[in-house]
Amino acid sequence: MRTRLLSYVFLLLSAGATVSCLDKDKEEVTPVKPEPLKDLVGRWDVRTMQTTTYDASGVVTSKSDVLNVPDGYYTIFKADKTFERYQDSKLALTGTYSYTNTTLTNTSSQNQATQQITTFTDTNLVLVNDSRREGRGTGTVEVLTLRKH
Repeated sequence: MRTRLLSYVFLLLSAGATVSCLDKDKEEVTPVKPEPLKDLVGRWDVRTMQTTTYDASGVVTSKSDVLNVPDGYYTIFKADKTFERYQDSKLALTGTYSYTNTTLTNTSSQNQATQQITTFTDTNLVLVNDSRREGRGTGTVEVLTLRKH
């Protein structure tokens, strides 16, 4: 009986030691904190515009690069989530916007457009609008580079 009791105690101690070793082997998982939303509010001046058009087979049919956009082309993003777009320093479009650190969606009375954000720093913003349809290459890719005023 005493041998049997010692066997049970030994078995329990062995199991406890195994479990405590297993717990130490587990890596602690630190949750990934999402990147804080960057500040878009303010005036963003358009610096460059690049447009590439593709045919149905995905071949480039035309390309246009405006590397020095003249002053007067800019967008003002307001804290109340509205925007004003200016062309030649004249108000051209107004609406609302929403954004993450990777997309920007503008909604106006004319349409809704979602652009990919490929660069987003305190002073630089690069937006890509890809209108090509999935499975077909036809469409246009526009790249706008903006600088905070």
